[in-house]
Amino acid sequence: MTPDTKTTTATAAADSPFRNLLLFAGILLIAVNLRAALASVSPLLTPIGAALGLGPLGLTVLATIPVVCFAALAPVSIMLQRRIGLEAAMMTVLVLLAAGLLIRVLGGAAALFAGTVMGGAAIAMGNVLLPGLVKRDFPTRVGLVTGCYTTVMTTIASVAAAVSVPVADATPLAWRGALGLWAVPAIVAAAVWAPQLAHGAHRLSHTPTSGAFRKLARSPLAWAVTMFMGLQSLGFYSILSWLPAILHAHGSTRRWPGSCSRRRPSSPFRRRWSRRASPPAAATSGCCLRVCSPSSVSAMSG
Repeated sequence: MTPDTKTTTATAAADSPFRNLLLFAGILLIAVNLRAALASVSPLLTPIGAALGLGPLGLTVLATIPVVCFAALAPVSIMLQRRIGLEAAMMTVLVLLAAGLLIRVLGGAAALFAGTVMGGAAIAMGNVLLPGLVKRDFPTRVGLVTGCYTTVMTTIASVAAAVSVPVADATPLAWRGALGLWAVPAIVAAAVWAPQLAHGAHRLSHTPTSGAFRKLARSPLAWAVTMFMGLQSLGFYSILSWLPAILHAHGSTRRWPGSCSRRRPSSPFRRRWSRRASPPAAATSGCCLRVCSPSSVSAMSG
């Protein structure tokens, strides 16, 4: 693509406010689907195990599959994007996610595990593709758009954890209905995203920089950030997956653990704080808030 073509493309995109609004709505709808499918499972692990005859090992594997997918399949998103383009890759993610969420509730244990793998793979790729999409199409508003979609993502994850048990109790499909419900937002997001398949050809391409991975692999700071993010993710997903089961085993009602495991959205606060504090200070305060949160205290106190 020549510089003149890039300028023309950028100008055309800037002159299409409706297209940009539709793109922004699509990004928020994608964010709706990036955590809800995971957060909705943990409050229902006990009834799922009882219905399908899964013991502790089976439930552990079920809770671990998405996190393993995040680590193993995230690089696949880059290869997919290079082959079919960013818009088509994101549509593939949404279709795969919707299919996985439906498959996991339509059969027995095998279907549950297969659908969980499909859903985990889709979310793993979406986690990688979405920040690149924001950086490409909103280069002057990366912080704002990122803050908006992470707020939506964490808010919906909180809702998913809180409503799983009430929905399961209110529907004749029980836990299958509560989990299958989250296929609907994925289908809606795919429908809203469909116009981007045509518009994507008119946007600037998102091409990875040659040799970027080798530069990062030699950077001590990159390794430090990787270790930090890995450790905080370990804490988050451990609490998300097992806190409801732990609280239920200690005598709490079935509905309360799901509400207790919610992750309260604080993206706007984090964004304002990160502007005023140094990165180490912001990271340390985030860890302290996570450790001192009610869910963490409940888990540690037994």
